[in-house]
Amino acid sequence: MASAAQIAAQAKGEARIQIRTPLVILALLAQALLTLAPAHAATALGPPPLPLPEGRLMLLAGNAHATNFVALDQSVRSGAVAEAWIYTVSAHPITLASHKDDPPRIVVQNFQHLRIDCATHRTRRLRVTGYDEAGEPLLTLRPDAEARWIDAFTTEHFAAKTLCDGVRLPGAYVVVGHDTALKTARVLFARQADRDGRQVRRPHS
Repeated sequence: MASAAQIAAQAKGEARIQIRTPLVILALLAQALLTLAPAHAATALGPPPLPLPEGRLMLLAGNAHATNFVALDQSVRSGAVAEAWIYTVSAHPITLASHKDDPPRIVVQNFQHLRIDCATHRTRRLRVTGYDEAGEPLLTLRPDAEARWIDAFTTEHFAAKTLCDGVRLPGAYVVVGHDTALKTARVLFARQADRDGRQVRRPHS
């Protein structure tokens, strides 16, 4: 298992930490939270918040906007059903709507539980909790009303590939605990930003 320091060292050397497959990160929490006005926030609250994962987290997918890890100690398959637990770090934190006198509530990370039907490639989100930088839970959303089809190259797509099809994704790294995963994501974001900066500065031929 790689630590954040090891991953950072590798990132400074050669381009060894990367997702080699096309990625479109599902901004599920951003889409949900940005539509919530303060008056409706309480009605969106469902089950108790999920605790942040402390076990093994495998780098699943990532780009300049978010990095996703699958919680290996919680994600299992039983028959045609896979229970996927996904931890996500956002490169651009989400500020929740609040009253003018309230301090801002900023979602930096989230943890979600998905149920995947491996036979039909449909999924249903059972719970998702958003947290601030310190790991304080800010919001837990209610389960999806019904299952939906899995779109290609989304978080659910790669989770299904891993849990349902047994595919080991290239460039997979495993860290322990959400704190290390958060640091790892920050390394990847910084590396991506540096790469993007070099591309912008590169003179046109």
